[in-house]
Amino acid sequence: TIFPGDMDIHIRALSFEYNWEQFQFISEYSRYDTVFRNIFAPGLTKKRESKGYYFQLGWQLNEKLRLFSRYDVYYPDRNDKSGSGQLLLGRPKSDGFLKDSVVGAQYNFSKHWMLAGEAHFLRGTAALAEIENPVASQVKENWDLYTVQLSYKF
Repeated sequence: TIFPGDMDIHIRALSFEYNWEQFQFISEYSRYDTVFRNIFAPGLTKKRESKGYYFQLGWQLNEKLRLFSRYDVYYPDRNDKSGSGQLLLGRPKSDGFLKDSVVGAQYNFSKHWMLAGEAHFLRGTAALAEIENPVASQVKENWDLYTVQLSYKF
């Protein structure tokens, strides 16, 4: 049950990008300190310290085609990287982390049109909304996500 309340979020991020000829390296580290007041129960204040980071390498093969690979990690509780605290909430340990290995491509077939695709190979379920996945026994720790996007730029 969610109650009317408020929350404060403090985000700290450190980003790095390096471009060299047709290669690009991007990395980021983020910390999220969130305070929930009166949301989970009237009069209850709860603090959550999350963190995440990623490394991405891109390769611009030519004007039209770009390939990339990324490794992304997220911990909703930066002090519980194994997810064992999730068991106390009746959720699987995998709700306590997310590790995402990605390969992708973008193809600009005209000035205005772009087609992009990504394949994600995930371990952990921290990014899955509990409201959409309420039965903990049906949540799989290892899963894949495939995306395709067609964009028109104007």
